[in-house]
Amino acid sequence: MRRQSHLLNVILCMQAWFREGSAAKELELYEDAAQAFFEAYRLDSSNPELAQAFQESIKLGQDQYRKQQSMKP
Repeated sequence: MRRQSHLLNVILCMQAWFREGSAAKELELYEDAAQAFFEAYRLDSSNPELAQAFQESIKLGQDQYRKQQSMKP
C-alpha cells in the first residue's frame, strides 16, 4: 500500500510539472518551462516526451534571447 501511494505521488508530481511546463511554454516563459520539464524528466527519465519538451523549451528560449539581442540598438 505504501509503495502504491509513493508511486501515485510521483506520477501526480510528474504530471503537475509537465502541466506547469506546458503553461509556461504557452506564455513564452521558456526558462520556466525548461525548468518544469526538467523536474518532470527527473521523475521519469525514460519518457521521451519529457526529454523532447525540455530540449524544445531550451531551443525556444535561446531563439527568443537571440531575437531580443538583435533588436537592441
